[in-house]
Amino acid sequence: MKRVGIKGEYKEGRWALVDSNGLPLTEYKYWFVEPIGEGYFRAQVTGGSQYNLLRTDGTEVFRESFSSIGQAHHGLLIVGITKRKTKTIPTQYLSGIAHVNGDFLLPIMDSHARWLYELLDVNGNRVEWENIPENKTEDDYEKRYYAIQIEIEGNLYFVKLDGGIYDPAESHLPPKTKIDTTDFFEKVANWVLPGLQFFYRDTNAPIIAEDVYHVNAIIRAGFFIDTTTKLLKPIHRTRFLIASAHTARLFEIEDLVMQNPNVGLWNLSVLHFNSYFKVMDVYKVDGVTQVFLLHIPETAARLLGDNEMAFNFFNHVAGQEGSTLIEIARNSLEEKMRQEVHSRSLNKEWEERTFHPIGLDNNYQLFSLFQAEEPTDDKTAGMSSFIHKLAEDADIEISIKEEDNFPFVGVEKSICENCFFSAAIKGHGECCGRLDKEDFRKHYIKGRCDYRKEAESELSWHERKEQERILKADREANPLKEATTLVTEFITEKLGGDIDHLLTYDFTQLKDDEKYGYCRGYAFSPTHTEIVRALLTLIFDGVWVNYAFAPEQNKNVFGGCLLQTHQRLLGAAIAGEYFKGLSKYNPSKALEEKANDYYRKLYFNLGNMVLMPKAFELSKESTLIKGYMDKFLSMIHTYLINPRKTPYSFLDTMNSCKKELAEYIGIEGFHLLTERLLLQDYLDSDGNPKEIFKLITMNDKFLSRDNYLEAVEKYLSFCEEHIPRRAEKMLSVLKERLS
Repeated sequence: MKRVGIKGEYKEGRWALVDSNGLPLTEYKYWFVEPIGEGYFRAQVTGGSQYNLLRTDGTEVFRESFSSIGQAHHGLLIVGITKRKTKTIPTQYLSGIAHVNGDFLLPIMDSHARWLYELLDVNGNRVEWENIPENKTEDDYEKRYYAIQIEIEGNLYFVKLDGGIYDPAESHLPPKTKIDTTDFFEKVANWVLPGLQFFYRDTNAPIIAEDVYHVNAIIRAGFFIDTTTKLLKPIHRTRFLIASAHTARLFEIEDLVMQNPNVGLWNLSVLHFNSYFKVMDVYKVDGVTQVFLLHIPETAARLLGDNEMAFNFFNHVAGQEGSTLIEIARNSLEEKMRQEVHSRSLNKEWEERTFHPIGLDNNYQLFSLFQAEEPTDDKTAGMSSFIHKLAEDADIEISIKEEDNFPFVGVEKSICENCFFSAAIKGHGECCGRLDKEDFRKHYIKGRCDYRKEAESELSWHERKEQERILKADREANPLKEATTLVTEFITEKLGGDIDHLLTYDFTQLKDDEKYGYCRGYAFSPTHTEIVRALLTLIFDGVWVNYAFAPEQNKNVFGGCLLQTHQRLLGAAIAGEYFKGLSKYNPSKALEEKANDYYRKLYFNLGNMVLMPKAFELSKESTLIKGYMDKFLSMIHTYLINPRKTPYSFLDTMNSCKKELAEYIGIEGFHLLTERLLLQDYLDSDGNPKEIFKLITMNDKFLSRDNYLEAVEKYLSFCEEHIPRRAEKMLSVLKERLS
């Protein structure tokens, strides 16, 4: 069949990239070649996990190899390097993001990277994971990859398809400044309201006040403002009514009044040329227009501007007996229109001093709101300083808070929703009831939290891991504690307190026992039960370097194994009444009963059990060994004494347990292993494995009945003698360990 397209091809133990005609584009030098999308191939360049990227012309993309190369999407792929642990440094998993042209967007570093994708149905509509029907998986939908998520030192980033890096926490941006509004309004109110009083200034200047002064506008004085504390009926077309708590009341200074009696005559009060006013109201009565101004600090002028709501507050608070400040100002004009004219209004000098409209320059244009610089000539500078001091009109100081750009939008639809600790979340994601600011924000951004739980009584993932860590530490400090406790309780509860009953105990009766018959998810078998594991742990403590009672602590897979297995010789045991294979050979009644007794009393006896790597048990049942322990022990002997003579099919099993067998290399090591496993009955007087059983099975071709029955007799006789004797040895070791 003709090949279509470029692909990897295997020949004589190695792989190459070949074209559509089968012609090699590379040498046959790779351990494996496979496509990773977008026309690129991943090539395993060593027998270990080392990979490079191949183009369609067979050339390698990278100058170095990596421990992993992921699938290519949009020209990008995730590559990784594994740095194996040393005595001082744990194993490190480093990753980076590369382009298929060989360039790196993110260098190899201590980070975790993964592709982000969304699911699309046949119509191209996005499908949420929680809406996937039970009869489907995400593989039934199209995956659209849109970014790579990177976690560096607990912080989350996203690499977009255009190569841009997005920081969802926006930690790269400078902090945002935010005014402490409570403090600000309090200070404005304390500046404006205490001592607030009306001051007057009339003018006949050629302006149309309502066209110049607009309600809610902010104006700056622009020059020193002379005012008086009292005027009656206006004789000019425009009256400025100023509400202020910060005028320089010159008429209260006796020396000034003595030097210039008009200061006292006019009740002269002066406002600084950099004073700011809010136009609160423009009100006209009988041809007279009153412009009502509220004196405010510079900061309020800049920050509040035309904010009506803020100044409505002052309008209402500063009023009296239910009237607003504006209403009082209007009533004032209406009332004074019915009064006589005050003598000050008729004073020509006063009229000249107050002629120019507030906030307007010589061209009757509004002054800029920017503060004018302080004067430099001595006389004016002295006057400016004097007015400031007397009026106590220094600007307010506001509290500025720096607020970062963290995108906290509440707990709804976040990892914090329904979390027990979410009620204690403070401010802009400052912390929660469990985590400080930094840790809270990292978990919030990632959308997963090790500490999350919905009730106080629940255990979070972190708490479960902490319990496991404590338990692990306790196991390491007391490796036999759990096994000892279980065996002690078993003796009390199942053996009536007599440990010697273990010699004849039938472990098959534990099938439905949740405590002692638990098989950790495996199908029930006496050798897999928790109590047998505990017994073998104590009896064979110290035999295997990588073994621990807790399965998750084992660096290899261990378990209880049967020394003698009958399936290949006797066939299946049917209801404990007869053996299917044995029955075909028409055995004598005595032999049949002997076989049944073996199965009922000895097969699952403690003496027929041993603790070994599970790989050993599988090899023992192979066609080479056929379940015979003497043959299996002979293979172990060969491997430990002269490994070159070990059959190839058995060598892989032995090599997989190199660390476990390290201290048993050589003849002395072999004797130590058999001594520890209590297998001396399988050795001759010289300490070498002896041939005990005939290496036959019930299905061997040309097997005669006599030879078969003789093999069965020999097998059963050995078991009858060996298993009880070994059980007593095991019990003796157990008693010593328990004591």
